[in-house]
Amino acid sequence: MTFDRETFFVCLLALVALLSALSVAVARHYGRTEFIESQRLQYERDELRVEWEKLQLERGAFQTHGHVEMLARERLGMEYPKRVVTVAVP
Repeated sequence: MTFDRETFFVCLLALVALLSALSVAVARHYGRTEFIESQRLQYERDELRVEWEKLQLERGAFQTHGHVEMLARERLGMEYPKRVVTVAVP
């Protein structure tokens, strides 16, 4: 059985079309995979941003004068002096 030029080109074009279709399918698969990864990373970024904001609020609450004073009283046993003693050194 012999192939003429026309049959050869038809087979070649069919092969090229098949390879093109496969490359489109693979490219779409990778595109979808990358999109899903991008969405996951954006969700993780948003979660980390919320956690960061909570930590900033917590830090601000711990830096207030009242909180520091309470910790000084409870943990260190500190208190205001009952009377002021002034000593003059000649």
